Amino acid sequence: MTATSVSRRRPAAPTAEPRLHLLAIGQDVRLKSTRGRQAAKGDIYRITGVMPVESGAPQYRIRNANENHERVAMQDELEPLDAPSSNAQSTLMERTFGYGQRTEA
Repeated sequence: MTATSVSRRRPAAPTAEPRLHLLAIGQDVRLKSTRGRQAAKGDIYRITGVMPVESGAPQYRIRNANENHERVAMQDELEPLDAPSSNAQSTLMERTFGYGQRTEA
């Protein structure tokens, strides 16, 4: 008898896909003025869903509290309302309620 070598295939390591969606469900955004339309300054939308990337552009479902429908918007059409915190080390509770922040006298 001859011994046959059996080669085992190792499963491929999962590849890390680049994070294309930079906004999150529940985040408040404002529509930018694009494609020849002027965005209303007071209209604030909330992201209600993340949609698949189409032609390399992430898409989101958004909704305004004053409208009875949702819209679909590309990521480059949206501007997040919450600006990045100047203190990146602070926790959400500290940023929201001011706990742990020093006040200067």
